Amino acid sequence: MTFTAEEIRKNYEGFSNEKLMRIATENAGTLSPEVVSILKDELRKRHLIDEHIERSIAIQAKELTEQELEAFINLIETLPCPICSTTSQRLNLSSVFSVTSFIIITQFKGKNVIACPDCLVKSLRRADTSTFLLGLWGIPWGVIRSVKALVNNSISRKRVHQRSPLMKEFVKLKKGEIERWKNDSTNLLNLVKRNNEYVG
Repeated sequence: MTFTAEEIRKNYEGFSNEKLMRIATENAGTLSPEVVSILKDELRKRHLIDEHIERSIAIQAKELTEQELEAFINLIETLPCPICSTTSQRLNLSSVFSVTSFIIITQFKGKNVIACPDCLVKSLRRADTSTFLLGLWGIPWGVIRSVKALVNNSISRKRVHQRSPLMKEFVKLKKGEIERWKNDSTNLLNLVKRNNEYVG
């Protein structure tokens, strides 16, 4: 279904400020230039647009250069740890897997956690303990998926001091928000904390 420019404009007029800002900083890269123009008009009308939002919208429409990518990764890696608040170690990203089973039902969960290496190891160990206690009991998938989770976590534990390729993917996905908050470490840290709360 295709919407006319006027229909899109009316939709945007009905959105809350928060929803418009989320579209501007997270989804502008998926919009056509015409829709981006409508979005900017609505943001201007509400006095929500500034140079940070303008840059956030613009950066989503392009591929990051290696220099920009490295700068954004560095911004994330040098934040205080969102778990223990240490600033003595660079942050990294690890996939943490756990399994929960109840007889014939088995749930395999994974999430990407950004933290200092020490906290990543603790998160991986907690996930392993949970999997040992709650994951092995499903038939037949509990054992199979528990082994998979434990192996993946073991590999991740060995790599907590090496920059994860997933960090690049995180930065590419969140580049609009990182651009918006690159001079505001509190909001950048909140972005990382929101990532850590999401369970896929």
